[in-house]
Amino acid sequence: MGVIIKDLDILGGTPVFRGTRVPIQTLFDYLEGGERLEEFLEGFPTVSREAAVAALEEAKHLLLARSQMRILIDECIDERFRNSLSGHDSQIARYAGLAGLKNGDLLKAAEAAKFDVLLTVD
Repeated sequence: MGVIIKDLDILGGTPVFRGTRVPIQTLFDYLEGGERLEEFLEGFPTVSREAAVAALEEAKHLLLARSQMRILIDECIDERFRNSLSGHDSQIARYAGLAGLKNGDLLKAAEAAKFDVLLTVD
């Protein structure tokens, strides 16, 4: 269970620390303003150090996940090209179970499989 919740009954759905009415944004505002984590915790005693650190870890995970793209490589591209895409989740169409699909069908299947990019040379 995460430390961040969104509930329409709590501050209109603003993301808050679980069990509090303290917006997560407040933690970021403190840190962006040059304040230390200890100062945030003193100002908001209902937020535990563990919850604040866990929220920062969740934010870090989301940020890093967004920098990685899911890339589908069409069958018309040499499979070795996948090695050039380190740092991303790249898959060959046949390994992704999309072998033999062409044009719009491949594009629709890639979108349904939540790929961010389709690389093709057709």
